[in-house]
Amino acid sequence: MGKKSKKPANKADDDDALLSAYVSAEDDKHKAEVVVVKEVSPRANAAITSGADKMWVLGGECFVGDETMNYDDVLYYDIPAGEWNQVKPAGKMAPCARNGHVCCLVNGALFMYGGEYTSKNGIDIFHLGDLWRLDLEHLRWNEITSAKVPSSRSACRMVAVSEDSFLIFGGYHDNGSKLKKFNDLYHVTSTAENKTTSRLVKADGAKPPARSGCCLGATGSTACVYGGTSSSGNALGDMWVIDTAAATPVWRELEFSRNGLTPRSGIVMTMLEADQAVFFGGLSETAVDTGKKKKKKVVIQHNDTWTLDLAERSFKEVQSSDPEDKARPSPRYSAGITSCKGAVYVFGGVLEVDKGQTTLGDLWRATVQKGKVKWTNLMAANAVLGCDESDSESESVVGSVVSGVDDAQTDDGLPYGYGVEEPLRVCRRLTEYSKGAVGQFNAWHYAMMNDTDRNAFYKRGLAKCVEGKVVFDIGSGAGLLSLLSAKLGAKKVVGCEVRSELASLANDLISRNDFEKKAGIISRVSVEITKDDFEGAQPDVIVHELFGALLLGERSLKFVAEARDRLGVKHVVPRRGVQYATLIYSKVLKEITGINNEEGDRLGLDLSACDVLKDTCGLQFTKSMGIDMGAVVHTKLSERVPICSVDYLTQKPGDVPVESEYEVKVTEAGEVTAVLLTWEAFNDDDAVALSTEPGVGGPQRAAAWGQAYQLIEAIDASSQLPKPVKVAPGTPTTLFVRYSKDLATLQCEVATEE
Repeated sequence: MGKKSKKPANKADDDDALLSAYVSAEDDKHKAEVVVVKEVSPRANAAITSGADKMWVLGGECFVGDETMNYDDVLYYDIPAGEWNQVKPAGKMAPCARNGHVCCLVNGALFMYGGEYTSKNGIDIFHLGDLWRLDLEHLRWNEITSAKVPSSRSACRMVAVSEDSFLIFGGYHDNGSKLKKFNDLYHVTSTAENKTTSRLVKADGAKPPARSGCCLGATGSTACVYGGTSSSGNALGDMWVIDTAAATPVWRELEFSRNGLTPRSGIVMTMLEADQAVFFGGLSETAVDTGKKKKKKVVIQHNDTWTLDLAERSFKEVQSSDPEDKARPSPRYSAGITSCKGAVYVFGGVLEVDKGQTTLGDLWRATVQKGKVKWTNLMAANAVLGCDESDSESESVVGSVVSGVDDAQTDDGLPYGYGVEEPLRVCRRLTEYSKGAVGQFNAWHYAMMNDTDRNAFYKRGLAKCVEGKVVFDIGSGAGLLSLLSAKLGAKKVVGCEVRSELASLANDLISRNDFEKKAGIISRVSVEITKDDFEGAQPDVIVHELFGALLLGERSLKFVAEARDRLGVKHVVPRRGVQYATLIYSKVLKEITGINNEEGDRLGLDLSACDVLKDTCGLQFTKSMGIDMGAVVHTKLSERVPICSVDYLTQKPGDVPVESEYEVKVTEAGEVTAVLLTWEAFNDDDAVALSTEPGVGGPQRAAAWGQAYQLIEAIDASSQLPKPVKVAPGTPTTLFVRYSKDLATLQCEVATEE
């Protein structure tokens, strides 16, 4: 009989020691870093607070085209120095990207709670209910799990009420079928020993109606709630106060003088003095008579400044000290606001314009003295245009417009393993990264980086032009093309990769290969990279691999042309690309994409009516369908048709025709199953192309890019079911090609003269 293992005297102490040792080891591997950044991405619904001459900004969202970008960064604006800094906390434990969350400074730490992660298409919302503490001495995040916190929600509000405690109030949760708003109040305390407790404040009597996006301030232990959006979606204009230190807390609704301030949503507020609050911006609605016995709803966007004297319970609009009233922020809502040492700071927000939502990125300081406000612009207008989601029955009115257009990729920033329930398990190493980073790398990058012919193609192209030159790598991913450029003798390499996790991995690879002195990847979109990022050097070469199943599917021409012209670049790798279309017949593809009548006959059933849903108008992709056209038997019925030729050194997106038609040389008679779309890219004077033709590049090429195809029918046919198009050599056949406005997708139609 063997010896029994000795039990630890105190298992909790042993666990604490092990955890402490693990955290210390992680901190040694991932030390905290603070870097000065030249500019900050536009954003709204960020969490903002201030203290010790710093304005802290956590996360937020940005509307880019019809996509939503969520941020997970930690930034602060150094007020005396007048510069932005990005904090890269120690260790790997950190909150996921989010917006609509809240934060405040308590006991030398930055606390952050809740918010939501919005999917790229803006449809799905994942509400969060986690509480985090950023130790400002060691710059390390810790999730607080010991304190009872509110249920997951967004657009709640947080305010400090003492040196060691803060309140969380209101918010909303939308599960897709039911929207719930809250009016609960939590009091959270953090001791000097970093122990956090919380309690639900139980108040007698009436309570404020449930709301989200309200204003919350505090004077000592007394909290004040103003406005917000009700459960029915209406803007509120009521005011409530509560003394949280009272033996029996009671909510009291205050009567106050509006003096012209209408209820509005998206207005922001900060406490400037003990009894004075400052409000800015927001949205209000009014009805305008159209002259046809109908009234039209008009949304008014504001950039006015108001003060609230809590002692006198009176609002007052504060006029600008600028006689021409030019020096003030543009109208906006959902901006960030805070105050520090007698000044108010407003950052970002959203402005509605005719073309959609513009996410702002400017920073302003306001000083209020003797009934006047003086605005100072600390960071120039910086904005991104989103899509138009406006209601056709309403219009938006603004006082001034700050516009700008940007573009970026967005992704799933939730941590890998989010939503996985027992008994399923997740590798611990993967939980340190987002779902998007893990998914993207496994879906594309491994296959691309192991594509021998692809790597040789880029190596040949770079070898001819990068020695002693400055290279800009657009869409760096894991940094392989930056590494190749550095290895081939480039003087300096700057890459950009919008996903911060991949940019960090790329920089790690650069360091491992001893190229950190002349190469580096910046986590920004290409349009945000300026000549300053090249430290005064003139970029000579752009290298890119912005390709998908379609040559222009990743908008390669748009990004390359913009950077090329703005930075004055004279060489691009690859230089040229051609998109091809080929008519094909494939019995196998027909059986994958439609009803096989032979199978129905074998079963003794007529299944043909199912083809009423057959999609012959949109593209399909072999990668997403899980097929390899190199292994799918098919017959080419025509020669390849070059439907789009691109010169990345000279052309712009406007040079590509949106609609065109081509005569097709038919080589085999048969029924057209699909138009197969492939592309080739070329270096200068290089006869060997990078190609997506089926079977070329092996399984790596098929897994990384594959091909696109469009099923074909006679579109003008009156039949309720798809009518096939048949071709034969000598019969005039025309291919019609239509590109989307952004060139990211296309549509084909085949017509013959019968």
